[in-house]
Amino acid sequence: RTQGLEATSVAAIAKMADVAAGTFYLYFSSKEDLLIEVFRDDVERIWRDAFGLLRASDPVADQLLGIFERATAVHDQDPELSAVYFREIHFVSDPVRETVMSLSATIMERLEKVVNRAVARGELSDRAEVPVLVRMFFELWFCSMLIHYGHREPAEQTLENLARPLRSTLALLTPG
Repeated sequence: RTQGLEATSVAAIAKMADVAAGTFYLYFSSKEDLLIEVFRDDVERIWRDAFGLLRASDPVADQLLGIFERATAVHDQDPELSAVYFREIHFVSDPVRETVMSLSATIMERLEKVVNRAVARGELSDRAEVPVLVRMFFELWFCSMLIHYGHREPAEQTLENLARPLRSTLALLTPG
């Protein structure tokens, strides 16, 4: 949190944990691996809770924005650690990247279900490229989080900046 991942050594992490540096490597392959493991359970819980509060009867834009708003709010409970996570996740090694991609894929699958339900009930055109839309919305949220933590932009502004392109895109896909 205070020095950033790059400036923090495995020796310093091991010392804080009151274990030998070799013990660290029994459990983690790298500092990035530790970072992802610290966040894995949190990320799974954050998104599970965000989807759990979903009201399927709401318009799809409200559902998606609600999901992103709840995920943002939980990350904001520990903004220093979340800032490290969002900043460092781009620079992880290939083995750790697989874990990150798996977590992201699970989130996007759940987002696709939300959008597919909107297509099924006629709220969105059946010509909508759902996987492309979901990936775009998720990446837009992720970039918004980088700005939120990198520039200390208030969460309300971050979510407002996310809402405009999301609502505009979905409006273009509304039948009639």
